[in-house]
Amino acid sequence: MKKLWTIFNSSFIIWCLSYYIVDHGARVFAQKQQELLEQIQKSTIENRLNNEISYRVSEALIVVELREKQNNKSPTIYGEACSYLNNNVLSPQGLVDLSRYLYNFSISVEYQTRRFDSLIFELKMISGNQRDREKLNKAQEIYKSLEHLSDTYVLDKSNNNQGNEAVDSTKAKLISLKKLFPEILSEKASKKKQVHAPP
Repeated sequence: MKKLWTIFNSSFIIWCLSYYIVDHGARVFAQKQQELLEQIQKSTIENRLNNEISYRVSEALIVVELREKQNNKSPTIYGEACSYLNNNVLSPQGLVDLSRYLYNFSISVEYQTRRFDSLIFELKMISGNQRDREKLNKAQEIYKSLEHLSDTYVLDKSNNNQGNEAVDSTKAKLISLKKLFPEILSEKASKKKQVHAPP
């Protein structure tokens, strides 16, 4: 027993144990730091995506409400709403040169050319929360419904109420999206919002 204690009490064994403890502690600390960094990065991306989506929905809703006030009601509102959601509202010059836009409704440069559904998809991929995924599935359904109506509506001149129905339907869908993505805008986004107005 005395020999065993002498061995364990030797400077070499103490050095080995100390090295192991310090090394293990450093590894655990580095791992925790990395996990924290990844969590911060994920949270930052989630916030950016949520802000981008919320901002585009707000702008599309502004346009629909403006058309309503102007009594400019047409089934083409489905496509117009999708254009604002996808950030591809063309200027008159854009009809000739597709690279030129009338407005840029993106609040993050990296999302400027991204479609609305791709933003939802990315947010869905990084979300670990089941409730968030259900919310994003609902958002996808609403967007697909708008896109489908934009692609398939047939102008019916005998239906005088078609324009009203289109505006009401689009507005209801956008309000549903807005409830899913409440506005949490950064100062930069808030300033940008004051500058933008629908044509």
